[in-house]
Amino acid sequence: MARRSGTLVAEDVARLPGACATCLHWERVVDAGAVDAVERSNGGGEAAEQVKRRWWLESLSAGTVAGMVARAPRGATGNGNSDGNGAGAAVAGYVTYRLPSGSGVDALTVLALRVDAGCRGAGLGRALVHQVAREAMRRPRVRAVEALAARVPGTPCLVPLDFWLACGFVVVHEHPLTPRVRLDARVLAGWRTEVEEAVELAWDRLRGVVRPEPAPKPALTLRRR
Repeated sequence: MARRSGTLVAEDVARLPGACATCLHWERVVDAGAVDAVERSNGGGEAAEQVKRRWWLESLSAGTVAGMVARAPRGATGNGNSDGNGAGAAVAGYVTYRLPSGSGVDALTVLALRVDAGCRGAGLGRALVHQVAREAMRRPRVRAVEALAARVPGTPCLVPLDFWLACGFVVVHEHPLTPRVRLDARVLAGWRTEVEEAVELAWDRLRGVVRPEPAPKPALTLRRR
């Protein structure tokens, strides 16, 4: 079976959709000092893509951040090699997140989430959120998934608030532009049987097996026991 998704590795940076391959916004949010150190280590002569790749290589090794990528099926994107086979395939979509650190932190924090323009409308963004939720459920000390959302459409590097609400998140910290949203462990527990189904359905839509859904489905609710 063609490899369709997997853990983000440093080599994926050059294949990220849109301008993400050269954007250092979230890297600076996580640790601006580390990004500056990477830039200075080569006399400031590296391109942003090279700085980003080296930062991710170091950060993945340190276990401070992680990510998931979805590989594009043949012809789905114009972003690099789209043969859909292995790590050399184009990236149809990706999500990155910061791992909990410190005694008071109990959530995986989503940093970037983006789907290639040619792969939108198939539910792939929602499927990536499901995969982050699955990762959260595997970690005993993680109680939730959190993210910053955009109230104003087109806010750079942020996903619209409506998307997160449709995925079951709730606003836990109000802000006129960038509220913080959270999906807690009780809701995650209700996703256990839906995660694989959602991912498979997204890939079927992406390959054209079924018609894309025009809008996100209503948020998943807790199952009564």
